[in-house]
Amino acid sequence: MTRRLTEREKDLVRALILRAPALHVDEAWLEQVLVTPMDDGGMGSLTFCWPDEGGRLEAAAELQFLDADQVPVSASLNVDGDGRIRELDIWKVDFSPRESIPSDLS
Repeated sequence: MTRRLTEREKDLVRALILRAPALHVDEAWLEQVLVTPMDDGGMGSLTFCWPDEGGRLEAAAELQFLDADQVPVSASLNVDGDGRIRELDIWKVDFSPRESIPSDLS
């Protein structure tokens, strides 16, 4: 199911972009980009839709936050060799579904 980012997902991606000074992302792209949820047990990982495969990925930025149930969550923004954002990888340390993305991601 392809869709646009939710407001909280955009906030998370913005917070990650701030931690990756080499990334230059236009706000209009962030508003229009399409994503597909990954099969990760409900943790919230997303694949960004591009017309090509993109090759090998590497983490451009990472941050941690606590989910609503106080379980730690790690979020990584993964890019391809051309610097295009390919994945928002979210991992909750107990592998349970993520409940929320906090409003304060500082």
